[in-house]
Amino acid sequence: VLLGYLLIRILLHYKNAGTEKLQKGLWFLLGAVSVVLVYCIFGQELGGLLQNLETVQKGNTGIELSDGFFTFSNLTPTYVFLFLHFAVRILPYVLDIIVVFLARKLLAAMKEDLYQEESVKLAEKLSHFCVWTLVFTIGGDAVFNLLQLFFQSRLCQLEYVVAVPVFSLAFVLAVLLFAKYIREMQRLKEDNDLFI
Repeated sequence: VLLGYLLIRILLHYKNAGTEKLQKGLWFLLGAVSVVLVYCIFGQELGGLLQNLETVQKGNTGIELSDGFFTFSNLTPTYVFLFLHFAVRILPYVLDIIVVFLARKLLAAMKEDLYQEESVKLAEKLSHFCVWTLVFTIGGDAVFNLLQLFFQSRLCQLEYVVAVPVFSLAFVLAVLLFAKYIREMQRLKEDNDLFI
């Protein structure tokens, strides 16, 4: 309840704020998002990986195979796929941290001058990176699912990932639109400067 109250107060505080104040608020919000993303990687997802490893180990008393030099467990492929699943799960968080970094860099450039070439280039760079982030996230899920399908007979635990990133798609479209608006505003300013 207290957190909800604080969020509503912050929202009302920025409701009628000017551009500079909104940029400052967005700067701090992006910093908070970075902290949450780091927690999701090292807290939530790493904790889930460790719990899955423990569950598989306790639930399956594997027969060990030896070739004279190395000892292998029949759970080794499952462990490998648990680590692959962890990598697929944290990939969007890692890419989102880079998106946040690029967005903060864009905010800093926009604060100096919205119409400078650097702001336009950073906006376009951010929009392209957002598109690739979405492609890598969806592609990573698809590749992981195919690998599980091929090796399913050797795995003790399967977890197929089916994600429909609706919010990510909306965010990417918004960033692309924003980058186009910045480019158009720069062209209009250049036309006005030539006219004057």
